[in-house]
Amino acid sequence: MGVVRITKKRRDPFVQVDLKTVCDASVSLQELGLLTYLLSKKDDYEFRVEVIARERKISKAQIYRVLNKLIAAGYIHRILITIHISKGRFNRESRYQVFETREMCQEYRDQIRFGRGEAENEVTELHI
Repeated sequence: MGVVRITKKRRDPFVQVDLKTVCDASVSLQELGLLTYLLSKKDDYEFRVEVIARERKISKAQIYRVLNKLIAAGYIHRILITIHISKGRFNRESRYQVFETREMCQEYRDQIRFGRGEAENEVTELHI
């Protein structure tokens, strides 16, 4: 998936995050840290929990726990994908869309729910 953020005119090596997001008291510092880390990546960045765990020296379980809290808080949207490899064999994985503000995530979820009539945690099937 990727990162959806507010358009900013910048070409510097700094991360800029919406002040309302930074001041959101319902988000812990650990959650804000992961969200800021994800927002620091390029827009088309597809993160993998395993890579983040290795880079940041934190367990995958801790990352999943924080991701789930950010999903519940409305900053990340999870899409479940089932990949059919062959007859009777398939893999299931999650992709995450990261948003800079809750409002942006809610608009995205509303488009999915009302625009295409799909469930909030949409499931996509790919056949290989």
